[in-house]
Amino acid sequence: MSENPKWFQKLFYKETVLAIKSSLDFLSYESFKNDLVLLLPQESKKSRIRIANNILHRFFPDKKLYNFLPQIWEIYQDEELLREIIRYELLNQEPIIADFVANHILNKPAEEGLPPKIFSDYIKQVYGKEIENLSWWLQSTVRDLGFISKNKVYWQINDIKIPETAFMLLLHKIFAPYPDKINIEAILENNFWKILGIRNDETVINILYKAHLLNILDFKEGIIETKYSIESLCLSLKTDLI
Repeated sequence: MSENPKWFQKLFYKETVLAIKSSLDFLSYESFKNDLVLLLPQESKKSRIRIANNILHRFFPDKKLYNFLPQIWEIYQDEELLREIIRYELLNQEPIIADFVANHILNKPAEEGLPPKIFSDYIKQVYGKEIENLSWWLQSTVRDLGFISKNKVYWQINDIKIPETAFMLLLHKIFAPYPDKINIEAILENNFWKILGIRNDETVINILYKAHLLNILDFKEGIIETKYSIESLCLSLKTDLI
């Protein structure tokens, strides 16, 4: 974490899912950009413009429509898979929220209750002072991403489905867009699987071993050898490895 961390931005999770799915209906970036403001559900036009600009900046920075996420939606038509990968992409862009999720949520068992001041204490730890707005944003963001829910009077950790297919797609996207060899330690040291929703190293190893048995990759003596480019994998990998 940097010495003078910037305030994290709000993550418009549901709106991003809608935007990615809708982007396939357009032939040009400009028409998508213009209509996205109309597609968003907020009543205030000012809010819709602000949210649309946020999504365009995060997910369409090169002003091209057909990137990784729209491809995932077009190929799989699986909203749960799309949500898992969007959740990762959002957290990857906001390391302060990602750190909270990895080290204060997913390191604990499902259904465990959270201390009442966990959000404000974390904000104070990061910024050196209490910032009420950021504490509330953090709480609502982690809730919207599906990591926690309210149980009567306190927040508790949700049981997250192991995102096996999302893990495999991101493994190839991050480490091996084309067939390559990867040391298992490099995978375990990267936090992508943590913020994706996987709780421990053992689960990562199990997914890789399952992929090995399914002939998706080779896993031997701590080395992963991929067999597909990311494009080929998208076309051949089912939405559930089990």
